[in-house]
Amino acid sequence: MGITKIIIENFKTFDKIEINLDQYNVLIGANASGKSNFIQIFKFIRDISTYGLNNAIYMQGGVEFIRNSNLGISRNLIIQIDTESKDKGLFSIGTSKDDYLFMRDFRSTYRFELKFKKTRANFDIINDKFDITGKIFGINKKSLEGPRSLKDKEFVEKGESTITIKNTNQKITREYYGPLEINQDELYPPIFDKQLKKGTILIEHDTFSYGYFAIHKDISIFDFDPKIPKKAIPISGKAELAEDGGNLALVLKSILENESKRRKFLNHLKFLMPIVDNIRVKPFSDKSLLFEMREVFNKRHLPASLISDGTINLISLIIALYFDRNSVVILEEPEKNIHPYLISRVVKLLRDASENKQIIVTTHDPEVIKYTKIENILLMCRDKKGFSKISRPKDDKTLEIFIKNNIGVDELFIKQLLEPRK
Repeated sequence: MGITKIIIENFKTFDKIEINLDQYNVLIGANASGKSNFIQIFKFIRDISTYGLNNAIYMQGGVEFIRNSNLGISRNLIIQIDTESKDKGLFSIGTSKDDYLFMRDFRSTYRFELKFKKTRANFDIINDKFDITGKIFGINKKSLEGPRSLKDKEFVEKGESTITIKNTNQKITREYYGPLEINQDELYPPIFDKQLKKGTILIEHDTFSYGYFAIHKDISIFDFDPKIPKKAIPISGKAELAEDGGNLALVLKSILENESKRRKFLNHLKFLMPIVDNIRVKPFSDKSLLFEMREVFNKRHLPASLISDGTINLISLIIALYFDRNSVVILEEPEKNIHPYLISRVVKLLRDASENKQIIVTTHDPEVIKYTKIENILLMCRDKKGFSKISRPKDDKTLEIFIKNNIGVDELFIKQLLEPRK
């Protein structure tokens, strides 16, 4: 599952933006252009799914820091995320008179809208809707009499359909649009509690916490701080890599204890750094962990405290790309502390990982831009009113003459010639 499009209105430095996303996206722009605010969109959505709308707003600093300061309460906050299935998996959507029904090759749109108020209530939820559209396939009920295995059964295409889930005045409703007669009460997903608590939205509901409806939780955001993993950490904690990489030793322990994962990890690390011979995690009597690394030139393992910041960032990067379970991985300036010579290999890993998950990267580094195809680049800038705008340099016809004369996008970025012409 990947995010194909985002629409945002009245969020932080944004007036209104609409941008299509690919499997691999590199976001560039000057300081204070809005790159970090763009990443905050994903964090906000993920936090709503995990902690609830009110908590997510306060984690952003409150309503006054969510909305654009120039627009204030004059415009509603709108967030829309479109997704698309990347696999051929089937999932049940209910039954018709004769068939069990399944959906495949689906795409979805989730959109919510908040109206800001001057009162202490701060906002009203005025739109909250989830649409999922795809091809419907059926299996005749009679063919499943006896053992109800789907193996070797014939799926018959029934046409394209849409299921809409709405939050109307805190009540959840489902509707089906398509050529079939389906009992509305039997539609997937099952919703046992159809009443939302006041001030909450659909993606806080249990229905959206699993399977194809959980894309809003299926997002990892990383901004590594190599100083933190150099210290010993408790032997218990999160199994997934933390946003700053602080629990690196604990995650490494889990990877290195599995032979196939260990081999995969070391192969990627040696591709970036051939001098690495081995990595291990050392436990201490105080129930803490510290990882160590050995080079091919040295018989001793170096403790994390003596390993360079760049090496720790590379280790963290490999884990984020190949061992994180979420389908969307966002990396803020992954090239930090890494020698320019290695950047081409880092970009190769980013592109390779994007075959299996969606990658979004922010960067200021011309070397990253140099090795990135122009169709994968997104440019962030501020207009004359101070609003952040996002565009694709590949669509700017005025840049064609530079590209034809072998002037790279990296050089245009350094000379600030990428910003859209007024």
